[in-house]
Amino acid sequence: MSNMDEIDKMIEEEISEVERKVDLDSEIDNKLANELETEMEAEIENEIESESGNKPDSEQEIQLEGENNEQVEANEQVEAKEDDGLEIEWIECEGSAKKRKQKMQKLTYTIARYAVMAIALCIFAYAAYELTLIYVESKEATVNAETTKEMFIVDADSLEDDYEAPTANNGEPIELVNQGDGKLFVFDFEKMLEYNSDSKGYIRQDNGEYIDNPILQSKDNDYYLTHLANHKKSSVGAIFIDYRITDGLNAKNCIIYGHNMGTRVDNIMFGSLNWYYNKTGYYKEHPTFDIWIENTRYRYYVYAIFKTDAVGSDTFTYEFESDEAFMAYVNNCKKQSKYQFKEAPEITKDSNIVTLVTCTSAEEKRMIVQLVRGEELDVYGNPVGQENASEEKKEEKK
Repeated sequence: MSNMDEIDKMIEEEISEVERKVDLDSEIDNKLANELETEMEAEIENEIESESGNKPDSEQEIQLEGENNEQVEANEQVEAKEDDGLEIEWIECEGSAKKRKQKMQKLTYTIARYAVMAIALCIFAYAAYELTLIYVESKEATVNAETTKEMFIVDADSLEDDYEAPTANNGEPIELVNQGDGKLFVFDFEKMLEYNSDSKGYIRQDNGEYIDNPILQSKDNDYYLTHLANHKKSSVGAIFIDYRITDGLNAKNCIIYGHNMGTRVDNIMFGSLNWYYNKTGYYKEHPTFDIWIENTRYRYYVYAIFKTDAVGSDTFTYEFESDEAFMAYVNNCKKQSKYQFKEAPEITKDSNIVTLVTCTSAEEKRMIVQLVRGEELDVYGNPVGQENASEEKKEEKK
């Protein structure tokens, strides 16, 4: 074979190989295209199936919506029934709560009513107890005052000749001082000391209807606020001198305290002192007091009445640096006086005064009645040295 033939044969073989490769590639491409198409169709079917599951058709949708609506209505009915049941239950609970509240209110009212009744009963019982104590205490104080006074009441006929009752200028006997029944008040200091060793004297206003008491002095100003002259404990107390005064009733200014007792004990102690201030004309009708210093009897005259502060007042001054200080004190008290007492003796630097002190209706104030010592009196209440008128007449006849 020639070279040309070999070349042509080789070319034909190469062409055949190329055609075979092209056919193979085409087959492969077709296969791939078919596979791709199959995959795409599968994907499309899946999507369609997916969409068909998520998006029902119109009939399914209507059916489903109907079923849903029925379910909703059923739920609403159930909820409505539940709400109705709850409402009924709430109404029943509310009614029950109201009944319980009414019962509690009634119970509370009943308890409160009985509590008030119990408290009122306790108050009544306590008040009755206190009133009983007051009555018993008042009775004891009144009896003690009468008993103390009776210690010094004597028969006028039993007195010694030196104490013969005086007569008036017309020869008629003078009515005995303080008594009109043949009795006479004769203070006995030794007898009083036996009764109470704290005794310093005695004080009487007029015939002793109200102020008629021994004058005492303790180691403080508290004891005789709550004790009678017989040492019996009592809110009526006694008449007593300020414990700081060392000269007793002979001090320049002797301060004497006593309770302002009311009608429950017949205004004894210093129950009548406020009348000097409050009762019209009382000071004119009762211008004097009689005070015994041991066995010596003096007539004291009211010269000032006023109210002062219970604490911090200069009225309670009992010692004076000089005569001038004493006179300044007296003049200041006169200026405070509600009334002027022209019948009272003139007060000098040598005078002795007494300051009577008691309570007022105002807790922060004290009632003050001040006295100045006048003449000494005999057992009949006459100034010492006064001659018996009847004896003078007898001497004249001789």
